[in-house]
Amino acid sequence: MRSLLDMARAAVDLPGSPESYRLVTLDALGHTASGLELVSGTEVAVADLRSVLGRSATELSRHRLSLQRLGVVAIEGEAARTVALLDGWRLIRSHGRQADLASADLRGADLTGADLIGSDLSYADLQGAWLDSANLRGARLRCTDLQGASLRCASMFGADLTEADLRRCDLRHSDLREATCAGVALRGADTWAAYVWEVDFSSAFLEGCEIGRADYRGADSKPAGARS
Repeated sequence: MRSLLDMARAAVDLPGSPESYRLVTLDALGHTASGLELVSGTEVAVADLRSVLGRSATELSRHRLSLQRLGVVAIEGEAARTVALLDGWRLIRSHGRQADLASADLRGADLTGADLIGSDLSYADLQGAWLDSANLRGARLRCTDLQGASLRCASMFGADLTEADLRRCDLRHSDLREATCAGVALRGADTWAAYVWEVDFSSAFLEGCEIGRADYRGADSKPAGARS
């Protein structure tokens, strides 16, 4: 799995050792003691950024602040110099394949058409996110919060959606074939023409979800005994 810092280094040509760099969530800076504003080339004391520096999405999301705006900083002794400012959502759309995005705060993110094949989004917060036509084939979405997200025409073929929250999701024309859906919450989700071949919904929560509108071609039978 590639970290968020690995993804940033793929997007920006950074010289030297990767150990010299960290990411900072720009939205978090107003929550530091100094309330810093960073622009490219800014140099600040590492101590002023210590609580908001990190390499992974998990580290950067620990304050429950958005990953939409990111800064890449070079650590030079006790100083940190800003070397790049990035659109976090665009970064994930372009470089999200096989990415470690566990516990990422991506509420409302625009990830339309994102390449997230084999990525780990377990426990991530994607409430209200836009994932239309995204490729989540084989992704880990265990306990991921996707309430109200738009996944129209998204591919989740073979994805692990164990105990994921897809309440009120737009799943029209999405591909859920061979996905693991144990304990998944689909209450109020729109599954019209979604491909659900070989999917076991026996432990899913389907109240208010018209799962019968999905496409079952090739499946042995439609789900029975789904939990409400």
